[in-house]
Amino acid sequence: QGTVHKESSHQRECRRLGAMDELALIYQCAFCGSYALWVVGVLDQHDIQLRIKFSKLKHQQHEAEDDVMLACSRAKCKARVAFLPCTTCLEYHRSKRWSEILGEDWVRKGGDAAGGALGDTPIGLSPQVPVRFVESSNEAGAPTDDEMPPVYRCVSGKWTLAQGLGPKVLDVMKNADSVSRLSAQQFKVLLKGKVFPLLSRKGDGDGKASAEAPSRTAPSEKSGSPSCAEENVRRFLKFLWSEVPDYEEVVRTVMFAEELGTYANITHFVVSAVFCSSPDDLEALEARIHAEPS
Repeated sequence: QGTVHKESSHQRECRRLGAMDELALIYQCAFCGSYALWVVGVLDQHDIQLRIKFSKLKHQQHEAEDDVMLACSRAKCKARVAFLPCTTCLEYHRSKRWSEILGEDWVRKGGDAAGGALGDTPIGLSPQVPVRFVESSNEAGAPTDDEMPPVYRCVSGKWTLAQGLGPKVLDVMKNADSVSRLSAQQFKVLLKGKVFPLLSRKGDGDGKASAEAPSRTAPSEKSGSPSCAEENVRRFLKFLWSEVPDYEEVVRTVMFAEELGTYANITHFVVSAVFCSSPDDLEALEARIHAEPS
């Protein structure tokens, strides 16, 4: 007959201390304005126990966890921008939905179609900023610990607020064409009056009108203001990702380091993304990138 194995207290403690929770922040693309959730660190319970010298006091454990999460959030906020894949930008670049891009990539890796797969060339990265839901209160503009980007942990399969000010539970898009993408509409309360109707791709590569539903992740232009045409967006991304060496550093310098401005209205989030602003602004950004020494 079979026997029932009972986990010893030592085994249970070892398993608990080996647990690691992923920590994630909300990022927003400075190009298209879409939101995404990215894992930026882990909460290692063994490391936490070492910090508190294996104390059994819960408040010490919670304080140690808060310190780790705050340090992670502070570091990403100080960096100001990270270059990450933006599925909305990639959709514009290829004039196809993300699900179509992934489907074609799967087929082409099998050798059934020629060229163009995601794995053929390095994937284009977009500048993304960690979102804060509260503006800096001091004159210098540097956020305090209470104003850092909110940190999320996955609890029972849902990304739940663990530290800071933000939505309690995130609405992560679960359909087949999404990768860590977040619907913009869930931020309308905390960013009241600052999350606008969604930007949709107006056509495919042949210039025909697209019958597909608009992207749920990217805000549209403000009412009454011009927005960049899709062909101009596609041309800009092709130029940036194909023709500009070390484009991450160039964009970091031009958009986030110079006193000339960011070419996107960025405060504690992206108020007006590059592709949602004036076509002249996009041309000015492209010209500045052209002029930057390689």
